[in-house]
Amino acid sequence: MTTTLPLLFALTALAYLIGSIPVAHLLCRSRGVDILAVGDGNPGAANVYRRVGRTAGVAVFALDASKGLIVVWVLPRVAGIPLDFSPILGAGALMGQWYPMFASFRGGVGLASAIGGGIGMLPAAGGIGLAIGAMSVIATRSAEYAAAFGFASGVGASYFLGNDWVAVSGAVGLALLTFGRHIAVRAAASAPATVDAPGAVSGR
Repeated sequence: MTTTLPLLFALTALAYLIGSIPVAHLLCRSRGVDILAVGDGNPGAANVYRRVGRTAGVAVFALDASKGLIVVWVLPRVAGIPLDFSPILGAGALMGQWYPMFASFRGGVGLASAIGGGIGMLPAAGGIGLAIGAMSVIATRSAEYAAAFGFASGVGASYFLGNDWVAVSGAVGLALLTFGRHIAVRAAASAPATVDAPGAVSGR
């Protein structure tokens, strides 16, 4: 543990830097849009979808989810540390999403990164949760319902699949952090989470 701890600190810092990559900011800026000044002001996939376009929104979601996947699945294996530390790295990436140093510390909710992290820790269960969440968005047009259904489905699937409790706890922890951030952002903005276009939801 004494040799792992300094490496863990370094990897968590790296996870934060990866999470800080302002995908939505960069993509929207390349198209002449300040994502913080349009829509709900959230630099997330849904706001990009509504204000910039379907392709851009999907790209932001995929790239942000990839950041979560990289920090929980790739980094521990490359660095040779126990996978039990993956949730800590995932939390580091979320901090980067929330307070990105490359975007004046103005970030979003981090939902896509949390989803990527959950899939990295629980591939099968996370994939099921993602699928259920996607169907819920189409059926309910509600960010809250989609996130809740996807989360519940993923946790339920992890139970039946017999996943490791550390991985399950880590994925649940990322989800709870994201939900807490979502509530804080919504309270500050005083705006409901709604769908403004087919398949688009507010929140990240």
